[in-house]
Amino acid sequence: MAKKISKHSRAARRGEISETTGETRDLEKVPRLEKTDTIGPMIRASASRNEDLLRQKMEKRASKSSKSKSAISKAVKTRRKKALVIDGRLGSKIEASINRAKEIQSMRKANWDTINKQAKEAVKSRLLYNDDKGQTQEHKDAMEDVSDWEDMDEEEESNDPVPSNRFALLEEVEA
Repeated sequence: MAKKISKHSRAARRGEISETTGETRDLEKVPRLEKTDTIGPMIRASASRNEDLLRQKMEKRASKSSKSKSAISKAVKTRRKKALVIDGRLGSKIEASINRAKEIQSMRKANWDTINKQAKEAVKSRLLYNDDKGQTQEHKDAMEDVSDWEDMDEEEESNDPVPSNRFALLEEVEA
């Protein structure tokens, strides 16, 4: 014999057991509902309608875009071709100018030493030329002072080691 089902159980609340005996009713005796799904067919019908509308809308857009693309394409294609040709010319010109600038900069960097030597030689030759003309003693002394200053600059450059760390030059101060 089966266990008695409580009157407070889920089955009792649903009405599946008889209140007097407390036994479960047989499912065969319970009346069967034929059509309980009333909302499902409406949802399916609206979904199919929406799919059809969306497909039609997409087809319209595709036909419009292909028409507009074909109408504009000739003018746009020619403009694009011209722009590419001009861009190619400008690109090569820009590259050439950048290369020229790099060459000039490297030449200038390399030639500074030779330029400095030539300038010093020119100053010395000018001094010698001026000495031959018989300038005043004061002018000669002034020129010697200039050459002394140049010698001092050369000595300072050669004696001071250049530190690799620029912050090493700063004095240490505690805060």
